[in-house]
Amino acid sequence: MKTTRNATLSSPWTYFAATYAWTWGLCALLIFTGLRGTPSLAMAVLVLAMVGPGVTGVLFNRLTRSREERRGYWRRALDPRRISAAWLVVVVALPFILQLLAGLIDGLAGGTGLRWGEAGPAFLADPAGQVLTLFVLSLVPLLEEIGWRGYALGRLQESRHAVKSSLILGGVWSLWHLPASFIPETYQAGLGVGTLEFWLHFIGIVALSVVVTWIYINARRSVLVLVIFHAMVNLAGELIALSPGGETVYTVCWVAAAVGIVLAFGRTMRVERAVAPRPARRPTGIFTLILAGLVLAATATGGAAGAAPDLDAGFRSELEALRVRYDLPGVTAAFILPDGTVSVAAAGLADVELGLPMLPDSRMLAASVGKTFVAAAVLSLAQEGVLDLDVPVSEWLGDRTWFPRLPNHGAITLRHLLTHASGVGNHVEEESFAAAWSENRLAAAGPMAPEDLIALVLDREPLFPAGEGWRYSDTGYLLAGLAVESVTGQGCFATIERRFLDPLGLVLTGPSDRPDLPGLAAGYMSPDNEFGLPAKTTLSPGVMAWDPVIEGAGGGLVSNPKDLVVWAKALFEGRAMADGYMQTLLRSVPIGDDDPGVRYALGVGIHEDGPLGPSYGHGGWIPGYCSSLRYYPAYGVAVAFQVNTDIGDDGSTSFVGDMELRLARVVVEALETEPGAGD
Repeated sequence: MKTTRNATLSSPWTYFAATYAWTWGLCALLIFTGLRGTPSLAMAVLVLAMVGPGVTGVLFNRLTRSREERRGYWRRALDPRRISAAWLVVVVALPFILQLLAGLIDGLAGGTGLRWGEAGPAFLADPAGQVLTLFVLSLVPLLEEIGWRGYALGRLQESRHAVKSSLILGGVWSLWHLPASFIPETYQAGLGVGTLEFWLHFIGIVALSVVVTWIYINARRSVLVLVIFHAMVNLAGELIALSPGGETVYTVCWVAAAVGIVLAFGRTMRVERAVAPRPARRPTGIFTLILAGLVLAATATGGAAGAAPDLDAGFRSELEALRVRYDLPGVTAAFILPDGTVSVAAAGLADVELGLPMLPDSRMLAASVGKTFVAAAVLSLAQEGVLDLDVPVSEWLGDRTWFPRLPNHGAITLRHLLTHASGVGNHVEEESFAAAWSENRLAAAGPMAPEDLIALVLDREPLFPAGEGWRYSDTGYLLAGLAVESVTGQGCFATIERRFLDPLGLVLTGPSDRPDLPGLAAGYMSPDNEFGLPAKTTLSPGVMAWDPVIEGAGGGLVSNPKDLVVWAKALFEGRAMADGYMQTLLRSVPIGDDDPGVRYALGVGIHEDGPLGPSYGHGGWIPGYCSSLRYYPAYGVAVAFQVNTDIGDDGSTSFVGDMELRLARVVVEALETEPGAGD
């Protein structure tokens, strides 16, 4: 469970306090000492003060985030591929539009109107040099934004809506500038303390925070796009001079922009949107109309990346209809098109009691969908000759003292384990499992190790000779995970991270090897569940009431549908590892006479004759959560969803199958009626 220390460190308010201490402390040196008498030293101290948000952001990211989250943090900060052409147009054009609009209004009201700023002639003489200088100066905004947006905004949005989070951050960001008002020769000091311009400046920062958050979310949380935005705001101010009245109008324009964003897009603002949002059907205000035109123009020139609007809207509508039909607390879903375009949707609540909305990047336990990753890890090692799918597993586990007590121990291969053809029972189905887990959990004895779970099936008769039958077995995957560990010297999930999660940029996916899982939605189950678990899986947002590490290599991942569809497309189109693995991956066995059209390969369920043709994928169930991942090779699309309840999915009746078909049908039918949508 999360310790008090970790909870305190993870709080955004602790980060804000540390940032203020850094910046205000250095500013105090300039205000109350004689450092201002040494201009070069004073400038160095002021620059150090301004980079406080980034310095503390990097520190707190290191102290409070997992390894995969830290890697995602630096990708968001430095990867230019996150910036689409459409949003590049928006961040470049928007500051100039508002600056020009303020000047025009000022002129119509009798002010000086539009005129060149002091940097105008220099820019005309050497535009490339001026832009380069501006971007060099933007290194300070970069070091601000990796803290404010890169770290703090994410922490705020773990329990708050994006609009509320941006307003809070805007207030903190605005007040953070206050000491500069008492340092001569700064912009803030030139405004004068307590003047109208002084108050408008701080109000404008709060409004700007809403605009910046909106850009950040829709640019896939790119910090670099915010650096460009800052540079354009500065450049617009240098090139287009405004009178004091024009500056007031300019601030009002930013406030109007923020209000327009909240009215037009506020309800759908979510972290980590995969595509740029479509303009609202009823845009509100002149700002929204201008911005909608910019985005549409960029899309018309081929710059925008996203699903066709009708498909995106239809998918979200179907998801909400399914949530209502099955009375689900919350659900996330995603699809990926043949060209790699991803769209993500969310509906309902991530925490019913706290009223927290489900967000597109909310995470849930993926359960047995994780078997696709475990099997792929084994297959990749087999490709390299480190493991062999058809050699008895005793080659790697035979030295374990318990191994001779394992059913079929002399004949089992990794292929048998990964296709559930080993004849080894499933520890989860043993009557002793629920009691052992409950006793272990209540005694707070530490998580049960894989060997503890394997022990529940030892000394039993085989269900059938190895390779001559089929029976689903999480225990078999625990054994495969131990084989990976024995040859790599590291845990199975470290291998998965290094070989798949990192190369594919699956930043929302990681091992569920501890109770503290940031971004995790609360799961819900029946109060009288067979395991005696609490009806709600979390104690607080992102902190589980029980340790999910018990799942081990039987699934063992926390994920999100966006990552899952990217994974499915890479895996089932032959791009997840070295070429030539598809035939081995999809070599399958029948699962029994009851389902003649269903076969099982290496961590892959194959439906040969579904309503939409063949499909590959896996489902997942763990107390409180259900997941599904399906890839449709005839169309080149994948669809995944996660639900934060297992009520109604008891094996005999299930909402999962209906959701799989209906969500996939929306995507497939859109491709059939609008061929260009996925080209």
